[in-house]
Amino acid sequence: MAYLILCIRAAGVIQLVDAAANVALPRKIGLRENLSGVSPLIRQIFLSHWAYIIFILAAFGILCWFFAPELVGASSLGRFLSLLLAVFWLPRAFIQLFYFDPEFRRQNRAADIVFIVSSLFLGAVFTAAALGVGR
Repeated sequence: MAYLILCIRAAGVIQLVDAAANVALPRKIGLRENLSGVSPLIRQIFLSHWAYIIFILAAFGILCWFFAPELVGASSLGRFLSLLLAVFWLPRAFIQLFYFDPEFRRQNRAADIVFIVSSLFLGAVFTAAALGVGR
């Protein structure tokens, strides 16, 4: 169980890094230029959703850092939250692989690989915690 707690804390750091990357991403993808042609409402919805995602990623990171023992099975609520986190992260790698623009992924291969591997790691860690592996 101590190893899984360490993995949950590492997952927290990864999620905080992901949140920070989402703060820096608009410049990389030319967000201002790409959103200039959409209606103000669509732009506002997109930007507010993006801000909420950054907030959620940071909250997940903090949750993992400070409540790792609970997430690995100290409580039913912790196991349930681990299940939610697994469901949140597991599809992420497949979305990136099969939905995101392949040309952009090729142009940014290192980041592409890092995000796929980190999503799979997060999904695996939270699945293990939800299932009580190592308890």
